[in-house]
Amino acid sequence: MILSVFGATDNTPNPSSLPFFIFSALLLAPVMETFIFFFLPHRIFQHFLKNRLWVWGLSFVTTTLLFTLDHHTSGSGVAPQRNWPVALDVGLSGSVCFFACYYLTTKSRRGSPFWTTAACHALYNTGVTAVVLCMIALGSK
Repeated sequence: MILSVFGATDNTPNPSSLPFFIFSALLLAPVMETFIFFFLPHRIFQHFLKNRLWVWGLSFVTTTLLFTLDHHTSGSGVAPQRNWPVALDVGLSGSVCFFACYYLTTKSRRGSPFWTTAACHALYNTGVTAVVLCMIALGSK
């Protein structure tokens, strides 16, 4: 969804959309998704709830739901199709890993939870993009 909002995906795959798709996946999406799916829910619940356990629990559930919904795509353009089983796999594993990064950085009070989580997400997307580009270069479908 984040990639399509910024025009990184179109209805027909073409080589000209690939560089912006890669830029979006590696830099734009991790920052935007960290803000929308991790930072905002935590801040909103922190503002209204006093119990820290409830804040972290509700933040995790909200993050997981939003992150999973966002990673379900129809496969238009250069974006790969992600049906619900794949979206659940990507959404749940990503939510757990990135939320753990956000939580542990917050608890350690060392560094910025926002930028640490965005950097972890960008590194993950870089690895996935590298694998996909290698598959394309080798002619695998």
